[in-house]
Amino acid sequence: MKDLVAQKTQALRREADATVELADTVTHLDGYQDGDGKGPKEDSLKGIMLTVNRRIKAQFGATIKEMDPDMLDAVSLLKRDLARLVARMMTDKAEYPEMKRRMWALIERSATAFFDKRAA
Repeated sequence: MKDLVAQKTQALRREADATVELADTVTHLDGYQDGDGKGPKEDSLKGIMLTVNRRIKAQFGATIKEMDPDMLDAVSLLKRDLARLVARMMTDKAEYPEMKRRMWALIERSATAFFDKRAA
């Protein structure tokens, strides 16, 4: 039992670190505009993080607090992948709607891969 508690505590720390990394990257979207002048609305950066968390909950079927260590690790990797995706797309001056579409698709693919692996 102690091992499971320790594993979950460590997984929660890794997930929190990944959340900070993603949030730091998302803050760089402040003032971002693609070639068409589209970008996040003023003060919508918090909304992006809320939407990410809602979509993760919907795809993984649990809140962060409800997740087991393996699921938390999958979500941690996902959030780090999202941070890299956003950073790369900002560098490429990608269209903002496409950036969001790819973020949501990455969440869906990651959850599918996690459950496929778990079922195997």
